[in-house]
Amino acid sequence: MNADKRSEKFSTNWIIFLLVTLVAVMIAGAVLVRGRVDGGGGGPVMTAGIGGGTSHFSNIDVTDDLTVGDDLTVSDDTVIAGYLRIGASTTFSVTSGGTITPTGTYMPLESGATVGCGDIITGTAGDRLVLVNTCANTITISDTGSLKLMGNRALGQYDVLELWSDGTYWLETTFVDSAGDDMTIADDLTVTDDAAVSGLLTVGEYGIYSEQTAVTVTEGEPITPTGTYQPITSAAAVTTSTTCAVYSGTVNGQVVFLVNENGSHEIIVDDGANTDLGGNVTLGSGDILKLLWDGANWLGLGTANN
Repeated sequence: MNADKRSEKFSTNWIIFLLVTLVAVMIAGAVLVRGRVDGGGGGPVMTAGIGGGTSHFSNIDVTDDLTVGDDLTVSDDTVIAGYLRIGASTTFSVTSGGTITPTGTYMPLESGATVGCGDIITGTAGDRLVLVNTCANTITISDTGSLKLMGNRALGQYDVLELWSDGTYWLETTFVDSAGDDMTIADDLTVTDDAAVSGLLTVGEYGIYSEQTAVTVTEGEPITPTGTYQPITSAAAVTTSTTCAVYSGTVNGQVVFLVNENGSHEIIVDDGANTDLGGNVTLGSGDILKLLWDGANWLGLGTANN
């Protein structure tokens, strides 16, 4: 075989090898992108499809930062062990009577002078919008147009107005006056743990105390309140402990309403037993004793004989 034929055969074999290798790489890539990636040992399973720029994931654990450059839709629970950070959009310059065009949830605002905003471009239902005035000039957001507020909101520097979109209007959820430390909440506020208010707390409608599970009082034993609205009951007529009628409070200023829900038996709360009531208090069915903890004793604020 001459040199030219050997060279031609070598070239042909080399091309075939390259083609086979390329096909193998493409198949492997297709398996990884279009197929399943299993972490093993019960780890996360991921299914991805690059068609149309959409990926679908099932049970994915992220142990470091996750950056999403477009919309992210989660159809089940999302558990975040660290911080959830919402990136700030470009600061929007508000002009007198102008319209704010949001570009993201966290929307810093500024203005060259004291101005009033005309309106805000309506969002998609479920959108959240947090407006923060970053400048020294007051920016007033008027209760008009696409806005449903609790009145015109004058945002001083670092004041915050949070809005929620129903698809037609921006509805006010929270307003924070950073200078005066005031916070206005336009809807229900549920607190499942302690909440300390160092200033004035104004409730526009009802202040509702959650009813605790009824505590059964036994003869010679203290009452153990678990919350402000504390029903009590007993299996017979009883008197509390004469040395500790009600267990000590945990914070000065705690208030407890003891309500006898027993239909037929009286419960006597002893005076001078961790209590300062002006005398023993007998609670019949439906009667109420209101107490205030001062750090040493439960002070009687009043009773209701129902």
